[in-house]
Amino acid sequence: MPDDFAKPSLERFRVSGNILKLTPRFDPRYQPRVGMEMMHILSSLAEECSTPEVVLDMTDAASMPSMMIGFLHEARELAAKAGKKLRIHIKAETYNRLEPLGVWGSFSPAKEKAGNSGSLELVPDRPSGE
Repeated sequence: MPDDFAKPSLERFRVSGNILKLTPRFDPRYQPRVGMEMMHILSSLAEECSTPEVVLDMTDAASMPSMMIGFLHEARELAAKAGKKLRIHIKAETYNRLEPLGVWGSFSPAKEKAGNSGSLELVPDRPSGE
């Protein structure tokens, strides 16, 4: 096989500092343990990073299955237990498609624009005790 043909990457995550970026290969519907793996990485970042927040960047993810909503709420709780905030980067179209369904719960869009990337940054509301 010629060297011209690059093998597609099989990685589903990229970690850089306090950011966990999901790749287009990430799809918890067909990868049974990938959700647990994502939660483990987010939990580790929340506990080990010195920054006040953990970022989950979903802008490259190929899809947003409904099961991800549960993962996001759980991830917010894990980050809060470690004294951190969870920030989520997600495509605006994905947010707009799911927003009328009322599934976002304690997440709301950030007031600042997300930039020219076409993504909408979501941040969790403050817990009721603050």
